[in-house]
Amino acid sequence: MTHHSYHVRVAGRDDQADLAKPILSCGLFSPQEAEGFLGQLPDLLNDPGQIWLRLDHGEHIAGAAYLSRDGLSEDVWNLWFIGLDPAHHGQGGGQALLRAAEDAARQAKARLMLVETSSDPDQAPARRFYAAAGYTQQATIADYYADGIDKVIFVKAL
Repeated sequence: MTHHSYHVRVAGRDDQADLAKPILSCGLFSPQEAEGFLGQLPDLLNDPGQIWLRLDHGEHIAGAAYLSRDGLSEDVWNLWFIGLDPAHHGQGGGQALLRAAEDAARQAKARLMLVETSSDPDQAPARRFYAAAGYTQQATIADYYADGIDKVIFVKAL
């Protein structure tokens, strides 16, 4: 495994165009879903209750993460999105981005971090990634995304 030098920082409105790159390239969204997400991006970046992080490799964005408080609990946070350009998979950037997201949530007095993914075979690497980072699979909602594709919820005490 090659390790690259990554830098994580909080993203803001000026980063909108760069944030589109990992959203479009990460492979988590259909083109329609990605466009919908990108349409929400200006509002999300302007909301002080949302945290966006960007992962840089040199002068280029390599990934991004988006997290916010859970709507029902002040000290529970959701990691809504974490994605890397596929060229950066397996090189430590995802771990750096996840650690930075956890640190940001801790600074906001978070007690728990929730992450949702799916049981789709394509998401098996994501499920292994969260488990390796200390997340516990806490719940499964059968057939949530489609017949045979469950919602899988992970949690980690911060």
